Amino acid sequence: MKFIVLFLILVPFVATAGTDPNFLIILTDDQRFDSLSPEIMPRTWQRIREEGVDFQNAFVTTPLCCPSRASIFTGTLARNHGVMRNITNSDRVAFAQMNHFAEDLKNNGYYTGLVGRFLNSWKGPWVGRRKTEFDYWAGVDLLQGHASDSYFNFDLYLKKKVVRYRCTDPQSGNCKYITDELLRYASAFLKLAANSNKPFLLYFAPTAPHEPATPALRHSSMFSDLSPYRPPSYAEQDLSDKPRWIQEASWIPKDPTGRPFMSPEIQIAIDSLRISQLRSLAAVDEAVDAMLEFLKQEGLLDNTFVLFTSDNGTYLGEHFLEGKNAPYEESIRVPFAVRFPPLIPVDSHRANVDLVANIDIAPTIYELAGLQVPPQTDGKSLAPLLAGVRTRWRKSLFFEGWPDRPGDIGDPDQCRPPFRAIRNKRYIYIRYESNTGTGAPCIFTQADGPELYDLRNDPYQIENLAGKTEYIKVQDRLEKRLSSYPKVDAPVRR
Repeated sequence: MKFIVLFLILVPFVATAGTDPNFLIILTDDQRFDSLSPEIMPRTWQRIREEGVDFQNAFVTTPLCCPSRASIFTGTLARNHGVMRNITNSDRVAFAQMNHFAEDLKNNGYYTGLVGRFLNSWKGPWVGRRKTEFDYWAGVDLLQGHASDSYFNFDLYLKKKVVRYRCTDPQSGNCKYITDELLRYASAFLKLAANSNKPFLLYFAPTAPHEPATPALRHSSMFSDLSPYRPPSYAEQDLSDKPRWIQEASWIPKDPTGRPFMSPEIQIAIDSLRISQLRSLAAVDEAVDAMLEFLKQEGLLDNTFVLFTSDNGTYLGEHFLEGKNAPYEESIRVPFAVRFPPLIPVDSHRANVDLVANIDIAPTIYELAGLQVPPQTDGKSLAPLLAGVRTRWRKSLFFEGWPDRPGDIGDPDQCRPPFRAIRNKRYIYIRYESNTGTGAPCIFTQADGPELYDLRNDPYQIENLAGKTEYIKVQDRLEKRLSSYPKVDAPVRR
């Protein structure tokens, strides 16, 4: 293969010793963008972020686990790959016929492995069966969902074999912890890959920090002195400019004067979840360090494209929200850092503020592997941004979601309407849709009012500027851009 990255100009890509690049994709589950930090994940911060490029404006185009992961594999928007909800059977929508980078890499000589989560369902109910695009498979069985003990009681499928982990007393110290077991299988794959004389792809997708975010026993006392999380948007007191689905939400209690308030019980639950999420990431941080150290010892690290990101963010009481799949920053933004010395010298850490997204991962992998980027892709290769080459880049990103099934947002009580949104570096403009006739459990008979936020002056999205005279031109411009993505209804499983 030729190692040429094609932009507006030709930029040579030089791989180590003439070999094809390896790929290590690390995808966490529901990790907030602000938790990749030297205090929370010091090893990952130092070994990837500080030796690569930190993308500070990184997003997912549909902030829900399964649609986001399908976008990662295909480089396409959810409306195009058809995996619009977590319960979508991905073998019955366009996703099944699309190019997936794992399959195309395997067909071009790569040794491929998945350790952790794939999607939520295919070929009927999820049973953890291996997708044939992966030579090596240690898949987490999601039939158990994310039960309260799923970090110690879980099933892993190894090709046709299932390994069941059961634990009645995690505090005994005699139980296997899911992230540690995933690391064990990832390490086994990397040893096989190192001996295969093939380039490799490892897709490492731990369940942390998804709720219940149970930490390993050794991390159970970390961050005990962390202050409560109280940004300006936490339990936002003036909801008068928010859409009706928030103003009239049944899950938001009101005091005798009609003002919303966050009950002490909910505050304690949110604070506890936040600490558990951060603690659960400590084992992921150790796993990242262990995998990179093995690659370094084998002489493979500097020819390996290492990407750390998440499938979506999550809310911790902002605007009274929990869960995900609503178009505010805490849900759509994700951590996103890349280490790849052939394009990024390890001593030249860079922060990048361009708008990048999960749909950009697949075209980047194709280009760096010297493969044709499939015409299906909606994303763009990140190669020029990694190389620091001046290039024309997108000025806005499109988002969409169909959270009109309560279980699709991580909270069975919170009904939310479908949405479309456009975000540029300064503004985000959001439109909500009616879902009458779709058969959804939560019916919104009329479209809610739009939202417009100036993220430069109002990063917590407190003041909705939609309809204000001085912002009409901005709103009209974004509305015109949004109109190029017409409404699409997601089918509802009956």
